[in-house]
Amino acid sequence: MNFFQSPSRALKQAFGVRPRVVAPLSGPDSRDDSRPGASSLGAATAELLRPGSAAAVASLQPTGAIVGHIGGYPSEAGFVALQVAFRASGGLARGDDLVRWLQGHSNGDVASLARLIVTAELFSFEWRDTFWVPMFQFDLDDLSIKRGPRKVVIELAAEFDGWNLAAWFAQPNSWLNNAHPVDLLDHNLAGVLRAARADCHVAAG
Repeated sequence: MNFFQSPSRALKQAFGVRPRVVAPLSGPDSRDDSRPGASSLGAATAELLRPGSAAAVASLQPTGAIVGHIGGYPSEAGFVALQVAFRASGGLARGDDLVRWLQGHSNGDVASLARLIVTAELFSFEWRDTFWVPMFQFDLDDLSIKRGPRKVVIELAAEFDGWNLAAWFAQPNSWLNNAHPVDLLDHNLAGVLRAARADCHVAAG
């Protein structure tokens, strides 16, 4: 692998890191964004995305996560909402930038970042051909991985793709009295983990 190519491209080529797609929500954010430059969900997901299909009906939005304007898969409005939701905890970082920061702290390179994502120690999502990583997963002082967010990601990763993981952390959650999980990681991790397990159970059917 050429480590001087775009790390986002290298992630795809070396490890096949590409978010799984879950059934979209209804409403304006449930449509695929097919404008130039937008990430395509691909023909392989057509059956899943077809309204009323068995696959779409079987894949339900977890009951704990309150449906909001982030939506079930990538959209312009959803991406902006994620930026706002994560601003206080470090924001969103492009995969390319994060690789350079990790190298600067001697904490890894594109291959190690891809491995962390594949093993669900970290999560990212793709938006407009760029991988984005929510930075609340890191200690911003030394870019070490926080244990709390990693525990939650491991609970959810089997049923949630990258976009829906981000939405889960960013949206109000009824298991948490409508608080945002990302805001409770440092002082109520146990509650966030319980909410994650409950939503994963619902998603698994």
